[in-house]
Amino acid sequence: MKLQRLSFYLTPGMHAQSMDPTHPMFAYITHLDLFDSLDTICAKFSGFPSSDFALLPALLPALLPALTHLALFKLKSPTFAAQVLTSCQKLEVLVAMHTYDSESELDRLLSSDEARLVSMYLSDDEYHTDWLEGIRGGLDFWARADAFIAKKRCGKIKPGTTLLSQSKHHGQHFKDLFREWTIIISKPRKISYHKSMIQSVGLFPWHHHLSVTTTEPTGFILLGTLSTVGKQLADILGVPSNAVDTFCWEPGWQKIPRAETRLDPPLTLYLPRLILRTLLRMFGLAPPCSPGCIERPSEVFCSKESNLWWCISNHWPARESARMRKIGIGVGTNVNGQKMRRIGGWGGELRVWVGEVECMLQLE
Repeated sequence: MKLQRLSFYLTPGMHAQSMDPTHPMFAYITHLDLFDSLDTICAKFSGFPSSDFALLPALLPALLPALTHLALFKLKSPTFAAQVLTSCQKLEVLVAMHTYDSESELDRLLSSDEARLVSMYLSDDEYHTDWLEGIRGGLDFWARADAFIAKKRCGKIKPGTTLLSQSKHHGQHFKDLFREWTIIISKPRKISYHKSMIQSVGLFPWHHHLSVTTTEPTGFILLGTLSTVGKQLADILGVPSNAVDTFCWEPGWQKIPRAETRLDPPLTLYLPRLILRTLLRMFGLAPPCSPGCIERPSEVFCSKESNLWWCISNHWPARESARMRKIGIGVGTNVNGQKMRRIGGWGGELRVWVGEVECMLQLE
């Protein structure tokens, strides 16, 4: 398994005088959190004198070729931050992480023209909670930093602003970050892809595959019967909220046809578009589908997890399944309306069906 995200202290974790930066474990790391001081990082990670900080930014692209997200604890030097971002062109986010008791140390970083620089306050307890939230698929500080940068790039956050605040001391800034976002409330596995919803909601921070019209995070989904919570969040953050049911039902409980709520274009339409988008992303001519998710040739053409392979291999089974539903095969549908019936299991269903045929003949 390739290690992609790493968070640790160098001092207690590395017993040697320095560590080998050419170790294979570093080749695939995309997200790295280091909580040591710069002199410790220089001494442990690279072996050169701790006072010579200028060498580290120049070496980072070679030491960590896949790195896109870097967080450094108590990063106080704007010059060092600029050197890192200049040397590491692939780096999408540089987070300067500080605790609340070091608020004055962050003053010089609070204004920068570099869009990729994000500053934030996070206590130890908050970081641990945030880390657990991230590994469970929730909104961790990396996702918030990505959303913050996207907002800044499109002009919805004042240029030069770097502080992303999530504490009670900076609640208004956190509220500003979510301005103009939309909350969608949906039951699990019942998300509707109604065209009007997609166009108004756009991209979700952790549901990038739903994007149709934009690459900017503009909303998030609450899965479950959470309409009350959704309205409360909408009031707190000052954003609109919508229940998916409003896109699926018309007055009088008239269900909107699936043809209107489900996007089902033919293969000849979406496959060329998918190929074009994949090639553009692979060559760096278009942004990745999700921050940090780089599409490489080996993964695009030689992996069974490739989007292209999934598209081609799943199209025909999905088409056949839809055709079977259309002609009457289904489980749990009206048996009298079925022209065909699928017999599954290990023989029990077949025996029951044969028995039903015998009973039918006896009745006749």
